[in-house]
Amino acid sequence: MKTRAIKDLCMRKDIELFEECEQGLALCSSNAEQLHAGWQALSSAGHRQAAEVLRLAAEEEATKTTILLDAIRCPRSNKDGFSRQLGYFNDHLAKGIYAEYFWTKPDTFGRVRRWVNLERKELYLDGPNDVDWVFPNNLLWRRENAVYVDYVESEGDHSWWAPRQVESLLEVPSRILELMVALKTAGCFSKHALSLIAQVWRSQQIDDDFEWDTMRKLNMEVLALMERDSAIVVLTPQSLHLIVEDWLFPLYPLDLRKERVKEEDLRAIQQKWTP
Repeated sequence: MKTRAIKDLCMRKDIELFEECEQGLALCSSNAEQLHAGWQALSSAGHRQAAEVLRLAAEEEATKTTILLDAIRCPRSNKDGFSRQLGYFNDHLAKGIYAEYFWTKPDTFGRVRRWVNLERKELYLDGPNDVDWVFPNNLLWRRENAVYVDYVESEGDHSWWAPRQVESLLEVPSRILELMVALKTAGCFSKHALSLIAQVWRSQQIDDDFEWDTMRKLNMEVLALMERDSAIVVLTPQSLHLIVEDWLFPLYPLDLRKERVKEEDLRAIQQKWTP
């Protein structure tokens, strides 16, 4: 058995790709919903740390649905981009970026690119003066800090780090989970809907000047085609709003993998800094 074989989908023709992704989307969304239910139960029972672990897992599984949909939106002629996009399915940082991304409201794709380039850095400087300390990638650190005990070094000092008790986030809706449920219930995960999504998106040229108004119109065009072909299952006013307003720019044109940063380069910036 070969695990993590998601990139093998590159070898499938569209009809097979849509069929495989239909199955994958159903499984990912079902798993995300089950994990979310477990999070709610544990949080209500006061098991904050365990609930936080399940919350992160539920969001990661939900991001897999948007990662697959972005692969569908990617032109098949962009072979490198298509393969790279599928690889994000098993990349913790990429999934963290997707989960955080859906809390943003970018007006152009250029803003998305600049935000992603900041979020994927392996190390970065921060503090009261913006250069005081060197920190690891924030998205990965938040995930690992919630799950694992570690022995850490910080500015020459060593200590043990253990997951902290977290406050319940039950009252805060998860944007990525809400969007996933809206897309699923509307019927966007069916193979027919996937073919319509590809039909709308694959001809689009995405550059830094690509604007939100255009993005919004394309979301509406997808739903219009689904309605024409009787592919819509259930589309409530809330689901309509989420799909039109919160299904953001596809990320397949971007590199979401960790960007290596040399600590000595950051130390040099610190040394040159003056008040």
